[in-house]
Amino acid sequence: THFDKSAYVAKAELYFTNDSGKWQDRLWQSVPAKVEGNRVFVELPSPRPTVFHLAVTDKDGNIVTTEHRLGVDGR
Repeated sequence: THFDKSAYVAKAELYFTNDSGKWQDRLWQSVPAKVEGNRVFVELPSPRPTVFHLAVTDKDGNIVTTEHRLGVDGR
């Protein structure tokens, strides 16, 4: 993912779950992503999550996320 280089990114994280079922009942985890210039990089955990999305937080605490992506078996 890339973003406007004028924004100051304080942190980026990958949120994911390996669970299935109702989304609000799943255990969600996060891992830090690497920010280089106006790009964010993260390697998907193993085993590949069932669902994941990326969240970027700027210096003012504003958070922007990508749409969720389905992983294993589209669950």
